[in-house]
Amino acid sequence: MACITRHKMKMLKLLLCVFMAAVVLLQSIAWETGGADSAPTLGFTGGKAFAAPTDGYKGTSFRTDLIGVHPRVILGTDVSLAELSRRGSDPDYADFYDKVVTTAANYNNNANWITLNANGEYIDGQDMEWRIPNLALAHYFNPNSSNENRKYFNKIKAYVNKVIGFENWGLARENYASLQTAATMIGISYAYDWCYDSFSAAEQANIRNKLLKEVRHLRANFTPSTYWTADYILNHRHIRVAGLMLTVMAIMGDFADDAINAELAEYYSFAESELENIIYWTAHDGSNHESTSYMTFGGSRVIPLVTAYEAISGVSLWEAHFRNSAYFKAYLYMPGLKNQVPFGDYLKNPLSNDPMVFLTITILRLRLSLGMASFNGCFWTPMPQSPNPLSITHGC
Repeated sequence: MACITRHKMKMLKLLLCVFMAAVVLLQSIAWETGGADSAPTLGFTGGKAFAAPTDGYKGTSFRTDLIGVHPRVILGTDVSLAELSRRGSDPDYADFYDKVVTTAANYNNNANWITLNANGEYIDGQDMEWRIPNLALAHYFNPNSSNENRKYFNKIKAYVNKVIGFENWGLARENYASLQTAATMIGISYAYDWCYDSFSAAEQANIRNKLLKEVRHLRANFTPSTYWTADYILNHRHIRVAGLMLTVMAIMGDFADDAINAELAEYYSFAESELENIIYWTAHDGSNHESTSYMTFGGSRVIPLVTAYEAISGVSLWEAHFRNSAYFKAYLYMPGLKNQVPFGDYLKNPLSNDPMVFLTITILRLRLSLGMASFNGCFWTPMPQSPNPLSITHGC
């Protein structure tokens, strides 16, 4: 009897698997043929998750008035440079700005620390992603001191020139399209866009050409055979989508060869479709099936991307699609949690050692019109005049 029962259980499991496979197959056929339940890749009800304009640059949502303008990726659009400078001397922001400038001052003056590993790979891209925004912000905090300005920019210039000299970025085993590749692209793109006028024309061209090469290569690796395209909530997909789209945002329209600009417009539209899917598949309660630590790792790239996208396209995704992520993140930190949620595979969130590890926090603090009483890691204390206490959880 026991053997028969086990046999029946095996048969039931087999039938269940066949049934589930049939459902998936039929659903995929319905999606491909435009059936009533069309593929939920672009929206909550079969339409798009958000309405992307098509009246911008070369038929994209990219604002035509931003072509030829730098900085435009967050700084200069979401955050005015005049306001950035003003806050540098505002006592309400003193703790925050002191930490930014102190951290920037402690970074190496030269690029000797930037090296290839034993396999000849450049795998420290996250250092570029984290350090360059910190240095660039410090660069803008001191508008009345040319010496201070040059001090921070000179570090950026040294780092960028060293890194763009490497033939490939990232891991060879991932065809040089690894998360380290994307992180490097993010950092170098911020340097190019945020400090555009500080680079010479020749330096601008060198950086731009290297970024174009990396954009083309990363785009070519968005294939079904790569592990990180398995679903849209994978943190490894998030960082690559951010790397691709933020880089395109930085260099779009800057090439004399208009065929290249048209090519970049195609990459922009592709990345936009990826963002649409990420938005669609983000859990409505703000959670993440990969765990809180990987939500932190991936989200720290998605949030700056969403912020940049709003300025570039005019489409805001915050209230409609990410509000619950702020609630969920706040829930993780309260009450009584004394340590940060780990950052990916790191046992300790590096934010506790470097306040600029998350560009997420920096950008959103600059973007929101909030008075700040203190800054302590990810924990902000809002001033009484804060118009929306919930909004301080964005990016934490």
